[in-house]
Amino acid sequence: MYCEANTASSYAYTFGVYKNYYVRVFLPKHSPSSIAWIGSFQLMMPSLLGPFAGKTFDDGGFYMLEVVGCSIFTFSVFMLSLCKLGQYYQVFLAQAVGMGIGLGLTFLPTVSIVVHHFKRHRGLTSGIMSGSSIGATVFPIMVNHLLPRFGFVKTICYSGAIVPPVLVLGNLMMRTRLPPRSKRGGNTASPNIKSFFSDAPYMIAILGCVAFPIELCMDLVADQHPKDVRWPAGALFSFDLQQLFSVQHNVDSSLAFYSVSMLNAAGAFIRVLGNH
Repeated sequence: MYCEANTASSYAYTFGVYKNYYVRVFLPKHSPSSIAWIGSFQLMMPSLLGPFAGKTFDDGGFYMLEVVGCSIFTFSVFMLSLCKLGQYYQVFLAQAVGMGIGLGLTFLPTVSIVVHHFKRHRGLTSGIMSGSSIGATVFPIMVNHLLPRFGFVKTICYSGAIVPPVLVLGNLMMRTRLPPRSKRGGNTASPNIKSFFSDAPYMIAILGCVAFPIELCMDLVADQHPKDVRWPAGALFSFDLQQLFSVQHNVDSSLAFYSVSMLNAAGAFIRVLGNH
């Protein structure tokens, strides 16, 4: 579980580094707002594919989701290395659509499998196994150092070479414990939906999920008018725009190139303490 979250999700939270490179070098004719759609669409896919992935997971399709999702994600990473300079649609298809679908198929099953093995402290366990903060600390540093030295194509290939073995290792170590819903004995009736509304923590989580698309739109507005932003524009504003904003405002490169990693590293502690 840790290996899975440490790889696929980390690429999504490394988009701030890629965006800085796209705006200044790889896609210079496209606005920061249009480039922001790549990262926003990619991070939308886990929520969009959540109902399908959740239903398939409950029906016993965990391994199918993992194999298909990891294969699509890995394939899309290497397809990104084939994208040509200035070709926005190629980058969007590979990084937003392809990697987004792969992440969407694997994210929910990877998180949900914790429930199969832990009856107590599930929140804390989920926080510990969420390795995306650790991976999203390492990947931005690696990409920032590789891009100036090797260029875009080799950087994607070198960083992408880490993805397959880690995903394979994660899949080999994950096991389901509970049988599919259709094969479970006892009462398999649908739960009382009305009772969910009296569960305060659950409702807070739902409100957060509802607010997430609004935050993505705020991020896009912030990208279109970065000089006019005077509010914390969405949850992903810092991850998406932090490095580009720092470079454009003459922040020392040694600090600007580590800004995304520092934000992601801080999230490692919040995920554990917050879930506890």
